[in-house]
Amino acid sequence: PGDRREAQYTMFASFVPKIVSIPAQALPIAVISSLGFKSSGQVCDDEGDLEIAVAEQNATVRLAIQLIFAFFPTLSNLISFAVKTKYPFVRRQQIEMVSAGIELHARGFPAEDPITGEIVNSPQGFTDEEKKLGSEFDYFWASEKREIMINDGNVGVLVTPLLTTLVTTSIVSAVAIYGVAKTFYLLDDVALSWVPSFLQIVCGLSVMWLAFTFLRLRQAIFLRNSNRMSKAFMRR
Repeated sequence: PGDRREAQYTMFASFVPKIVSIPAQALPIAVISSLGFKSSGQVCDDEGDLEIAVAEQNATVRLAIQLIFAFFPTLSNLISFAVKTKYPFVRRQQIEMVSAGIELHARGFPAEDPITGEIVNSPQGFTDEEKKLGSEFDYFWASEKREIMINDGNVGVLVTPLLTTLVTTSIVSAVAIYGVAKTFYLLDDVALSWVPSFLQIVCGLSVMWLAFTFLRLRQAIFLRNSNRMSKAFMRR
């Protein structure tokens, strides 16, 4: 509570696009190649100079290129636009309320949340231990925080779901690693090169999610055993 989060925002804003860019770059190339894409080459003209010979693509490849590089990006942009229209922080009055709230919090007074309308206590009233506990609570999603609050601050309610996710992700990671090892030779097969490429992407994402889930599970177990969380604290 009371901590500035610019570093967290910047990290996620730069890290998430990198994760998305991996399958966005690898899969289209593998799919088009499997459909029979022909690379352009160089030929000699009548004067002996080299020039680029554009390869003629079949109808399936042309359709795939149109879908992957035109239709789907346009559709994604339209969906993202629709999502952004739901962003609740759009009025100047809300910005003014934020400025007023910062000033009130700095003086030790509570302030109204400009989006939810709830009264938020000043971080000046938190002890160092409570600030640390609030930071440790950031390991969990908003839905998980609500679940903890419903259960009177019992973080233990998250242990079983997180453990299930950890086991499931471990199985997916193991299968993906095995699949990559068994299909790696298919990279030389034009029609099936997408299979090891896809499995490598699944492997990377699942291993990353495995590590992420492990850290969240470890934090849930730690907070459960420390028994420091309470419903009253969460309401603050």
